[in-house]
Amino acid sequence: MSSNEFYPGNPAHAARSTAETPEPMGDDTLLLVWDAPNIDMGLGAILGGRPTAAHRPRFDAIGRWVLGRAGELAHHTGVRITAEATVFTNVAPNGTDAIRPWVEALRNVGFAVFAKPKLTEDTDVDPDMVAHIRHRHAEGVLRGVIVASADGQNFRELLTELADEGIPVTILGFHEHTSWAVNSEIFTFVDLEEIPGVFREPLPRISLDNLPATGAWLQPFRPLSMLLSDKYTGTTGRRDVVTMFSRWGEFAYQHRRVIPLVVVAVIILLYLTFGMRLSDRMSQEGWDDPNSDSTTAATIETQTFGRDNNGDVILLFTAETGTIDESPQFVAIQEYLTNLLAKSTTSPAISTSGSTGSSARTNAPPSPQSR
Repeated sequence: MSSNEFYPGNPAHAARSTAETPEPMGDDTLLLVWDAPNIDMGLGAILGGRPTAAHRPRFDAIGRWVLGRAGELAHHTGVRITAEATVFTNVAPNGTDAIRPWVEALRNVGFAVFAKPKLTEDTDVDPDMVAHIRHRHAEGVLRGVIVASADGQNFRELLTELADEGIPVTILGFHEHTSWAVNSEIFTFVDLEEIPGVFREPLPRISLDNLPATGAWLQPFRPLSMLLSDKYTGTTGRRDVVTMFSRWGEFAYQHRRVIPLVVVAVIILLYLTFGMRLSDRMSQEGWDDPNSDSTTAATIETQTFGRDNNGDVILLFTAETGTIDESPQFVAIQEYLTNLLAKSTTSPAISTSGSTGSSARTNAPPSPQSR
């Protein structure tokens, strides 16, 4: 059977003013977690402005709906199910008096309210909602969870874990912003406007799917002035999302006179630290790989014939028979190179190595015909 009590919002619990941890639940629980800041943003996106009293959800209607869901769950499971309704909200600086009547009204209809000061732009209640769901799950009493959020993306991982365990998960929000839940096979999606009596007047919901014959305006999700802000909220209004490249660009522009100097200083520092020692690590030919075939061949050539840096052209001769000195072709070429040397204005060396072997090397300046 189901319970018609709300915990911890009944009179026994209403006097609690602070709670580092929520009061334990003794019964199996259907938990409603209401993300007030995000629901307000979702309503604002639909209405094109701040929600009025006619378009604010009635929590007594939501409470009756939650009790009905608890009854259905109790019928299917055959155990007593207690409905726990919670609302999470931020309190802006100097905004206590403005929010107090709303908080008291929530508590009067059986909702527990978790209020958190809005100290910075990044202060949010999402981590607290996740922690509360996990706390009830750790107690072993969580039999179902309803998350009321305009998009609910920040709860998706946790809710998927619960659904995989067989715990029924319901997303309560607006279908314009929660397509991931509408099309999900593991979550149940309920549009907030489907709850009977939740709004005093129908929401002016116009989309591309239900345009009137005369056409209609589609209101912006947020003011155009948001483009001037350092932070940009996503289309669902969930979170201020600051793009990485935007931050880099702004930082570079703000320090446009300093950054070039820093870059130059870093280059100079790298040169002084590593560049001055490159000559110790490089050969005169440049970047040599000691294990490459060309380097191995050059080493063998130097060991066999020696190194003569005066020669511009190296000619290598091999005699098929006998020694190289017995080759008439080699003698003729050597005479030609000697005559060429005599005509040259410079004095390169012509040397012959291995005259008694089968091969010889001659260093000589190149002739015009050989270029």
